[in-house]
Amino acid sequence: MNLEEISTLIENRQFDEAINECNLLLAKMPEERIEILRIRAFAFDMAGDSERSLEDHERIFEEEGVTIKDFYLAAFRAVFAAQFEKARVWFSEVLRLSREQEETWFLSATLFHLSYVEMQLNDYGKAIEYLNEATLVDADVGMPIPEGGICTSEQLREEIERRALGE
Repeated sequence: MNLEEISTLIENRQFDEAINECNLLLAKMPEERIEILRIRAFAFDMAGDSERSLEDHERIFEEEGVTIKDFYLAAFRAVFAAQFEKARVWFSEVLRLSREQEETWFLSATLFHLSYVEMQLNDYGKAIEYLNEATLVDADVGMPIPEGGICTSEQLREEIERRALGE
């Protein structure tokens, strides 16, 4: 089985089979390790196993060829797994790479999510700083958040301010 066929298994919600096939490929094709880990992390995430998904992301970070997208996906998944400290670390790396590579989509999305993460970690001042910077990059920035669907910058600002006031 190849990576495309494994992706089809995931699309068809055959997560256990996709994960097993990834495990087999890791032994057979070590030269494709990073791509196999990416797909397996996705399969774990789709199967609801965020812990193992994040473990695979950590393995990806040990490989050559790690991309800004790898850090972003890991951080994004960490947010939805309520692992905010990990999300903070990984989004900070995305922030650094975004600025270095002058990548504005990742920059605005990361600043928005860092704002959300800092709010969850009760650092409301930092949350507002990140949100202000995000809206300077993209005035209409909005991103999905856990249990909230798409959240606008105005909605996030209101929630940060509400929490900062202890409401």
